[in-house]
Parts: sequence; C-alpha cells; structure tokens
Amino acid sequence: MMEQLPSRNIDIEERLKREMIFRIGYVHSVLGRKVKIEVFKNKNHPYLIYNGKITKNVSTGSYIKILKGLTTIIGKVEGEEIDEEKYYNSKYGKQETKIRRFLDVSLLGHYEKGRFHQGIKELPLIDNECYALEEEDFVKLHNFFTQDELTISLGRLSEDPAYEIKVSIDKLFASHIGIFGNTGSGKSNTLTRLYTELFDVGEVLEGFKKNSKFVFIDFNGEYTRPNVLSSHKKIYKLTTRKKLEDIDENQKYAIDKNVLKDSEILSVLLHATEKTQKPFLVSAIANDYLNDSSNYLSTVKRTLRNIIERAHPSAGVDKILSFINEIKQYFDPEGKRLIEELSAFIEIHLTQNFKGSFIWNGSIYDNEFILREIETKIGEPKFIKHLSALDDLELKLYLHYYYKISVGGVSSDHVGPMIHRIGPSFAVLRKVVSVDSPAVEDNIIVVSLRGVERQEIKKILPMIICKHLYDDQKRKNDDDENIHSSLNIIIDEAHNILSDQSQRESEEWKDYRLETFEEIVKEGRKFGTFLTLASQRPYDISQTIISQLHNYFIHRLINNNDLNAVRRAVAYLDSLSFDTIPILSVGSCFFAGLAIDIPIKINVEMLTDKDRQPKSDTVKLVQAWSKQ
Repeated sequence: MMEQLPSRNIDIEERLKREMIFRIGYVHSVLGRKVKIEVFKNKNHPYLIYNGKITKNVSTGSYIKILKGLTTIIGKVEGEEIDEEKYYNSKYGKQETKIRRFLDVSLLGHYEKGRFHQGIKELPLIDNECYALEEEDFVKLHNFFTQDELTISLGRLSEDPAYEIKVSIDKLFASHIGIFGNTGSGKSNTLTRLYTELFDVGEVLEGFKKNSKFVFIDFNGEYTRPNVLSSHKKIYKLTTRKKLEDIDENQKYAIDKNVLKDSEILSVLLHATEKTQKPFLVSAIANDYLNDSSNYLSTVKRTLRNIIERAHPSAGVDKILSFINEIKQYFDPEGKRLIEELSAFIEIHLTQNFKGSFIWNGSIYDNEFILREIETKIGEPKFIKHLSALDDLELKLYLHYYYKISVGGVSSDHVGPMIHRIGPSFAVLRKVVSVDSPAVEDNIIVVSLRGVERQEIKKILPMIICKHLYDDQKRKNDDDENIHSSLNIIIDEAHNILSDQSQRESEEWKDYRLETFEEIVKEGRKFGTFLTLASQRPYDISQTIISQLHNYFIHRLINNNDLNAVRRAVAYLDSLSFDTIPILSVGSCFFAGLAIDIPIKINVEMLTDKDRQPKSDTVKLVQAWSKQ
C-alpha cells in the first residue's frame, strides 16, 4: 500500500493542476438552453498553457464544458459581455469599480459512455464549475463515426485547420442533403468533393455498382468532364439545338414508355387545361380499343364515315383534310402515297354548303354515295409496322381526338389548341428522350441540360426522369422487408425545378411538380431514395422540401430572404453561426445535421487534380481578352 501512495499522490496532484488551469468560471444564471457563465478574473487570457502545450482559452465561437455532478454538459459560446459593479473599498476609503466578464452560452449536448450526444438530458445548476476543453475533449466532440463505419473526408475544421473532419458514409448519404450558397461561394466544389470521395471509397466495394444508382441533374454542364465525380459514369449531353437526325439515340435519356402514359405528365407537357383538355387526355390514355394497333385503320375509316354521316358545319371538309394530314406521316411509303392521293381527291371533289350538307362535284348526293367514293379511293393503306413509343402515343392522341370530333364528343374550340401543341412538344421530346432504348446499366449518371433551350422542357424533363427513377425504385423495394438497393438523385441549381415562386406556369402544373418531389423527400427514405439539392436561392425552393432535409452545407448567403429560409429550416445552427453566414470565405461552410453531433464550420478543400474539378470557374477576363 505504501508503495502505491506516491503514484496516487502524483495523479491527484496532476488532476488538481489540470483542473486549476482549465477551470475558467462558474454558472451564473440558467434560462432554458441559454446559460450565462462568469469568468474568473485570472482567466481573461487568449491562451492556456498546460504541460508545455498551448491551448486556446474560451472565446466567442468556442466550446465549454460544464460539470454537474457526474454529468458533463457541452455548450457553445455565442457571445460575451462585461458588467461594471460599483463598490466601496473600506480599506482605502473610496469607491471602486469591479469589472466582471460573462459568457453567453447555448447548450448543445452531453457526454455519455465516453461519446458526445446531441441534446440535453438535464440543465446545469447555478455555481456549477465550467472548464475550457482539453485536446482529448475536443477530439471526442469532433469524432462523428465509430470504428466500424466507412468514412469520407469533408475537409478541415476552420478553427483548427490541422484537424481533418471525417463523417460516416451511412449517416450522410442515407439522408436528404442541402448545399446552399451564392454563386462563387464554393457549393459546386462541395458537391463534387462529397461524391468524388464517396465514389473513390464505394467503387472498391463488391456490390456498389449493382446495388446503387446516382443520377445527377446538371443544368449547366459542370459535371460532364470525363474525370469529374468518377471516370466510370454515363454522361447524357441532352440538346435541342441540333436536328433530330443529327442526334445519336444513345445520347438521349432512356425512360419507360409507361411514364409518358401518365395523364399528369402529358397534361404538363401539353399545357392542358384542367376542365376540358386534361379529361380528354385521361380518356385517350384509357381507350383500350386504340391500345391495339390493328384497330388504327378501322378507326380512321369510322372517323371519316362519322363526319360524312353527321354532316355538321363544325366538322366538315376542313376537319377531314386536317385529320388526313395529321396522320399520313405514320403510314408506310405506299400507305402515305394512298393517303396523299385521298387528300387531293377530297379537296377536288368534296365541298360543303352553309347547312353542313356535303356536295360531290357540285351536286348533292346522299352520304352513302360519297362514303363509297372515299372508301374506294382509300383502299387498305398500312401503318408503319414498328412505330416508336412516342410516335404511337402521338398517333393515338390524334385518332382519339378526331374520332371524338366526328361523333360530337368534344369541342374543337376547347381541345383543338392543345392538339396543335402535340406536334411541336413531341418534336422537342424526341430529341432528348428515348422510350424504346434499354434502361441504362451504369450506376453513376450525369444528365446535362445545358443544351436544352426551352425552359418548360428544362422543368418537365427532370421531373419525368426523377419520377421514372423513383417509381422504379419503389417497385424494386416495395415488398422487401430489407432495402437492398439505393437511389441518390442529385439536383444542381435545384431552384430551377423546385421553386414555388414561379408565375409563368399554371397552379396545377406547379402543384404536381412540387408534390412529386415532396413525396420523394417525405417518403423516399422508406424505399432507399435520397435527394441532394444544391442551390444559390434556397428562398425560391418549397419550404416543405427544405425543412425535410437531414444535412445541410451552408456557404455564403447574402440575401435576407435566403438567410431567413435557411434559418426557418435548419434547427441545428446557433445564432452566432447564422450571423456569420454572409461573411463566409470561399470554400468555407457550416455543416449541420443528423450526420454529426454538433454544427461545425469547415473548409472544403479543392480537389488537387484539375481534371476532377467541376467546370464552374469564373472567367478570367484579361486572359480571355488577350487571346488572338
């Protein structure tokens, strides 16, 4: 026993010495999560020295440890103030001023079984002792993973650049992520760094390619360089600037044909009105008779017969000719020749009086005579054997429309304007999507919309892609108790398609667009689907979507509306951090969320290889102007 006393005495002395150096004050008042701490007069120095090591003393932005019995509570210093107290010095017989320093602290969490946990189990008491963090405490506080978890490096801690921040892959990427910041603040680099690090780790895992899919919606073509994100990726550079015949089928994004049979998507694509045009689309898609292509020719003949027999001024010769001209492109060469001859034949011989009665060669005949003439001329033209899914859908809409016109089922004044939009809208769609191509097997896909000129297509296409991916993911994982695959959808410049402020679109389209993504952000986790959104305008994005995100990377934001949008959505950041968002340097951001126990400020380092960096550099004007 006597031999152990010296060691025990040394331990006690060392502990007392450490406590004396790191103890900086005591709790003065407690008001919920807000605590005021009075600092000892001899601890108003910027640094503490212990065993030859220099440690930063507590100051605004640093952490502090509060001991309440066996419970260790951690708080963050949000501000400090001094209080001047007048008192009478009886020894010297004069009035003097006593200056006291106070720290305003916001409580963050507590230690339990050697690990830091966010959230407060109990509040401190007045006079509880307060300590500056030792190096060991600092390391524990910034350790966001366990030994058996795979991690990626995010960058360096801003307040201590020597300290590398790592985070669990499971906690970060099995979540919805928001990356927000003004242009030039570094958000594109952050997004690239996150997923480059992930792919470098993931590509060595045996089931990574088979059981994961990452789809990047890239509005500005920033991630299309061969080595950006990953060298093992499929790139779609969608364009509407070229002619259709000049666009390779492999450069179109492949979607399932059932996606375009969604009446909501068709309504959006064709700007259909809610009360007249949308019901027409619903009935056209539900028309089982036209699901069989062998019924197409009989529908053409029935439509022509109905128009002749009905003999109505609103559906006469002009409707017959427009009908024939709309559908002739879907016949084979011989059939097209017969249809064109029929069109010329009708134009020469058939007219109509003001009552609607048909006149053949200047004389009124009964309708049966006219029908026999037309049916004899039309013969049996054949449609193209293998129409593409888009052509087939377009033809089906035309056939359904003109048949309904022929029986008086719809008004051409109401539905006609939408029918005239089918051709131009489908022509653009043919340039960017392929409905007949096999699904893409690559698990990393970049869809660049830089070459897409029409704004409505830029909004509709990402929605079609995301809905297609999400529906497919739900089918794969709907019946399984365990989810075996994951889908990560990454949308850069997300305000382009997630805005609830747009005035250029109908309320129905806006509601459907937002509901599609709100469903993903609310329910996607159950099916292994996760969103990553990057935007310079968080205010423009639906608050429902922003508030459902799990992890946030917040770069410099200056606009008050954007700052307030983030403040409302992110409950993890303290007021001090919010106040410094507008003055963050390029590459610095606040990282907060469920993947880490405390919000931190990090410097996201640029990737050293230039070829792996996104194409988001600001143009160097002098260099550009100096070129011949």
